[in-house]
Amino acid sequence: MAAKETLKPTTALRAVAVTLLLAAGYGACSALVPLIKLDVIMLALAVLAPVALHMGLMRGLMPNLLVGMLSGVLAVVAMWAVWFGFEHGWTPLWQTVQQGPKAITTTLRHLAATTSVSVTMSGSTTTHGPDTMRLLWALETALIGGAPVLGALLSPIGQARIARRVPAT
Repeated sequence: MAAKETLKPTTALRAVAVTLLLAAGYGACSALVPLIKLDVIMLALAVLAPVALHMGLMRGLMPNLLVGMLSGVLAVVAMWAVWFGFEHGWTPLWQTVQQGPKAITTTLRHLAATTSVSVTMSGSTTTHGPDTMRLLWALETALIGGAPVLGALLSPIGQARIARRVPAT
């Protein structure tokens, strides 16, 4: 009986595209869906799939690492842009981007200083203020941005696993 393929070779374009789509999907899910369990499941998918995809890159370590870093940066931008668009509107997002880096920095500082969220579980409501939100945002950003880089760093292991399964032609 043949071993089941758990890791397949992938292209850089596929790895980057899927990573972007999953990060944007997580951004939309966290803005639109008030169910924490669903958000956690989407975050896990948006972290684990890019690790596996970037492990399947078949170039050398340095090109894989460059693709992983590019993918991580683009994923973080996509996640936050989609979240901001759904949470605060697409027109303010576009206006902020058009105004440049200073407006983006000012907006980020304002959000970090003022955002809070109320969570209701089992009949009681707790409010998480800006400190808790900044910690959560830093964790989300690190996970989404770091997953492709971790996959790229593990790509030599993935290449070895793929090479053992695929007969040389």
